[in-house]
Amino acid sequence: MGYYLTVFAVVIQGYLWISHFQDTDDYGQYFAYIAGIECLFALSGLLLYDVINKRGFHLKPKHFTPLSGSLLIHIVVILAGLAFIQATVQFIPMTVKTPEIALAVVFAGPSEENFFRGVLISIIIMSFSKVGFKIRIFEKEISIWVLFGIVLTSIAFGAIHANYYNDFSLLLGTVLCGFWLGITQWYFDDLTAAILAHFILNLIVMWPTIYLIFF
Repeated sequence: MGYYLTVFAVVIQGYLWISHFQDTDDYGQYFAYIAGIECLFALSGLLLYDVINKRGFHLKPKHFTPLSGSLLIHIVVILAGLAFIQATVQFIPMTVKTPEIALAVVFAGPSEENFFRGVLISIIIMSFSKVGFKIRIFEKEISIWVLFGIVLTSIAFGAIHANYYNDFSLLLGTVLCGFWLGITQWYFDDLTAAILAHFILNLIVMWPTIYLIFF
């Protein structure tokens, strides 16, 4: 499912990018810019994740986890952490007015997971997992440099939301969600779980608006 959601994300975000590329108004140009970035995020995961992790290049990447009990457990754990963060810091509202924006927001989850937790976290783990002193998280040890890298990717994840989360508590919640997604990606090594959890979270948060728009 992670593979197909990523492919859908590339197609949908790419379509929105191209369809608004020549818009002359500020809103249309900004929407095209965001959709283009999200399309490239998703595409980067498809093309680079296996290569970065030294699994070779495959037209259909092999790292996507098939449906299983462990995958479901990982999704539940990730979703529970994200829900706890949003409930503790501040619930992130997502209200949109058009089907295009609704699709862009829902499929932003797979796009962002492929780039931030797929490409960036993979590069950090491959580069720094064997250097620096380590701390133990449950039964696994993590290099302090990998942990620092996850923090940096979390800040970068929050930064890309800064333009439309003009609120410190919302940005803090986004950074914390990014950190939780990064830690669970390192711990589980399951990009499919991160993709599905982020997709489900956006779908749940967006559902009242999606229902009004489409039904």
